[in-house]
Amino acid sequence: MDTDSYCCHSQYELMTGKLTKRDMLRLFSISTVGILTGCMTTASEPDERQIAVPDEPPCADDLQIRQIGATVGGGTRPVVEFRIKNQGSKPIKYELQVIFEQGTSLGIDARTGRSTVSETLSAGEAIIQQVSDDARDIQNTDTYTVNVAVTCPDKQT
Repeated sequence: MDTDSYCCHSQYELMTGKLTKRDMLRLFSISTVGILTGCMTTASEPDERQIAVPDEPPCADDLQIRQIGATVGGGTRPVVEFRIKNQGSKPIKYELQVIFEQGTSLGIDARTGRSTVSETLSAGEAIIQQVSDDARDIQNTDTYTVNVAVTCPDKQT
């Protein structure tokens, strides 16, 4: 039996409901791979992006925050990773808040968790910071927002 006639023969069996165990196994395998591939691709966000730092205090221009990775969705505990660097010559205090959310059937995002990190970076210091939460519904997270607050030491102003 050539390939074209097999293809048409299988389609005929599919339309008439006469499927063999082999045909059902093929359909199951194809759909399972499609579902697993979809779950794996929605679980991580590998590309870097710059996080906006409010330019209220004079030292804020010296603080650089880059998101370098995120794992969100797919029923996993979300983790967002940042590279934070003080490019200035004086210490900078920052507060980084990540709010984890999930979409609802009403089209309104509901908070699933929140985590806040406060640090002071010395001049020229750079760190990697991971942010997550252990809230009850945290595995339902499918989006997140990042808020930043910067404070300069009193002697700088």
